[in-house]
Amino acid sequence: MADHSPNRKLSRDYVLIDRLGFDDLPNVRYIHAACYRLIADRFNSEEDGAAVSRHILAPQYTDRLAEAVRNGTLIGARFEAELVGVAAWTPRSGGVRLDSLFVRPLMTGLGVGTMLLDAVEAAVTKAGFREVAVSGPIDTASFFEDRGYTTLSHGALTPTGTIQIPVAFMRKRLGGPSVSKPITEAEEPTPAS
Repeated sequence: MADHSPNRKLSRDYVLIDRLGFDDLPNVRYIHAACYRLIADRFNSEEDGAAVSRHILAPQYTDRLAEAVRNGTLIGARFEAELVGVAAWTPRSGGVRLDSLFVRPLMTGLGVGTMLLDAVEAAVTKAGFREVAVSGPIDTASFFEDRGYTTLSHGALTPTGTIQIPVAFMRKRLGGPSVSKPITEAEEPTPAS
């Protein structure tokens, strides 16, 4: 019997990374809602956290997720057949934007996020792109920096139009050194989640 205690990383043998389909969208929204709620609660009021939940249940949000399914850019990590993490990206001029990378709160720190990020980077490279941009909450910057991303600037995202989440705008050049040019306002990634 394998040890899956929190002080150990999950073996890649136990985690399946695969493209997600339309049947997975309720579970994707659940993971997004749980993670966004934790993020929003750190920086905003409880009422704003509820606004995030309503945002994730809105038809426009589901439309963006469905588009990622159609494009094959929504992937998930399954542990013992249960969806425990998700990631999505969008092609853009010269590279891609990592729209989301979420791991169920009880599964963080076990390597699932790293496995998802590795899978995104492999798919992006296979598709011919050489750069990934991400805007992650400030407290996730070290996760991305440890994986070769360079922080270019800081700012805030407003996923619901009312709450603000402090973020680091980061980039990674795949197969080469990280880029150092600042992100302009027109290039700032916007989350799909």
